[in-house]
Amino acid sequence: MISFLISLTTWIPFSILIFSFDGIRDTSVTGYFLATIITSLLLNTSFLALFTLLGSLSLTLAYFAEVNGILITSIGHIPSPVDIIAILITLNTTALLAGLSVRKIRQGEEETREERNKAQDYLNIAGSIIVALDIEQKVTLINERGCEVLGYAENEMLGKDWVSVFLPENIREEIRADLAIFMTGKGTNFVDSYENPVLTKSGAKRDIAWHNTLLRDSKGAIIGTLSSGEDITERILATHELEKRYLYLEGLLASAPDAIITINAENCVEEWNQGAEKLFGYTIDEVIGQEVDNMVTPPDFLEEAASYTKATMKGQEIPPTETIRLKKDGSTVDVILAASPIMIENNLVGVVAVYTDISKLKKLEKELAHLATHDPLTNLPNRTLLQDRLEHALKRAARQKDRRSNNKWDIALLMIDLDDFKAVNDNFGHAIGDLLLQGVARRLESVVRSSDTVARMGGDEFIVIFENISHKRDSAILANKVLNLFSEPFALGEHNINISASIGVSLHPRDGEDFEKLSACADKAMYEAKRTKNSYHCYSEKEKNNPKA
Repeated sequence: MISFLISLTTWIPFSILIFSFDGIRDTSVTGYFLATIITSLLLNTSFLALFTLLGSLSLTLAYFAEVNGILITSIGHIPSPVDIIAILITLNTTALLAGLSVRKIRQGEEETREERNKAQDYLNIAGSIIVALDIEQKVTLINERGCEVLGYAENEMLGKDWVSVFLPENIREEIRADLAIFMTGKGTNFVDSYENPVLTKSGAKRDIAWHNTLLRDSKGAIIGTLSSGEDITERILATHELEKRYLYLEGLLASAPDAIITINAENCVEEWNQGAEKLFGYTIDEVIGQEVDNMVTPPDFLEEAASYTKATMKGQEIPPTETIRLKKDGSTVDVILAASPIMIENNLVGVVAVYTDISKLKKLEKELAHLATHDPLTNLPNRTLLQDRLEHALKRAARQKDRRSNNKWDIALLMIDLDDFKAVNDNFGHAIGDLLLQGVARRLESVVRSSDTVARMGGDEFIVIFENISHKRDSAILANKVLNLFSEPFALGEHNINISASIGVSLHPRDGEDFEKLSACADKAMYEAKRTKNSYHCYSEKEKNNPKA
C-alpha cells in the first residue's frame, strides 16, 4: 500500500500536467490514459509500470500529433485499460527487441573485429609464411613473416598479382597454369607440397616449400587459396654443398672401389671383396669366418663398433657415418661406414657393411684448414694464426709472471718491412719478387725458436714474435740478428738480389697487452727506422706520450 501511495504521488502531478494542455479535445482518451496509469499502480507491477510509462509517453506524443484516434480505429471500440496495456506491451516489446537486435549486431561486429585481430596476431607470430590469393591470383592476405622474407610492406603486397610480381619470370607461366587448375578444385599439384622460388623486393630469389589448400565461401564455391610456406633457401644451399661433397666422394670411388663386407648372423665374415683387401690389407682367406670388428677396429672404437653390430643384428640400418678403422699393418684409415641388415622372408640372415676410404678427402680438408691460417706464397702463419699464437703467448707469460724475478719485458714483437722491395718487382718482375719473399721467409724461420712465430702480414711485411724476453737488450740482440740475415744477397735463379730491412720493435707488457696495441707500436717504430733504412727502432716512451710522433 505504501508503494502504491508513493507511486500515486509520483504520477498525479504528471497526469495533471497532461490534463492542463490546451490541445486536449477528447477527455475519454485522457481518462483511459489516467486509468492505464492507475491500473499499473494498483497491480503494483514494476515491469508493467515501466512499460506503462514508456507507452503513455508514446500515447501522449501521438495525441499531441493529432493521431489519438488511431487506437480506437484499430481496435474497433474505445480501448479499455487492458487493451491499452496489451497494445503498449506489444509496442514497447517491439522497440525493446529492436534495440536489443541493434546492440547484438554491434556486439557481433565488435567480436568479429576482435576475432579478426586475434587471427591476424596468430598469423603474424607464425614462423611460416602465410599468404592468401583470390580467384584472380591476387594477394588478399600476407603475414609478417611473408613480408619479412619478401622484403615488402603489407600494403605493398595486398592486391598485387602474385605470379607476375613475386615469382621469377621463368616459372610464371607454369605456376599460373597450375594455380588456375588448382582453383577449379580438380588439380592436386599444390595440395601436399610444392617448392618454387619467390622474388624478393631486392631482386634476390628465396626457395620456399609450400603447403596449400582451397578457400571456399559459405555456399562451397572456391574463392581462392591459402598457403603456408617455409623458407628453405639455406637448407637447399646446404644440400648443394653436401651434393658437391658426395660428388667428390664418388670421384674417389671411381679410382678406389669400396670395401664391401658381409657377415652372417653369428657376426663372422662371409664375403670380403677386392676393395676390402686393398683397404685393410687382409686377403679373404685370412678373414673368412672371423669376427670383423676384432680385425679392423682400433681399440678406441671397439665400443662404437659393437653398438653398430648390435643395432644391425636387430634389423636397424647404420646411416653413412665417419669413423676410423685399422689396417693390417697397424695404421689407421678414415672411412665412411654404412651398414644394412640382410633380410630373407623377414628373417635376418646377415649384415652388409660398406667402407668408403675418405683419407684423401680428410687430407684435403686439413690442407684447406691450413690454407685458412697460412700465407699461400710463403707458407708462414697469416694474421689470423699470428693473433691466435700471440694470445697463447700472452697467457703463458701471465702464468709465468710470478715465477720470474725479472719479468719486465717478456714478449717482443718485431715488425719487418723490406726496403725498396718495389724496385725489385719493377726491375726483375713479380716472379722474382715472389721468390725473394719466400727466401726471406726461410731465413727468418732459421733464426727463431720453436716457441717463436714468424708470420707474413701481406706485401713485403713480416712479423716475428719472440717469447721469454727478459730484458730490453734481448730485443735489440734479436733485431740485429734479423738485420744480419740481409747481409748476404739472395740467389734467385740467375740473379743475386741485395735487399735490406727496417724493423720496429714493441715490448710486452710495457707497450701493450694485446695484438692491436703491440702491432700499432711496432708499426710506428718501424716507420721511424725507415728514415735511415737497414736499421731497427724500439718504440720509446717519447712516442708513447706523443702518439702523433
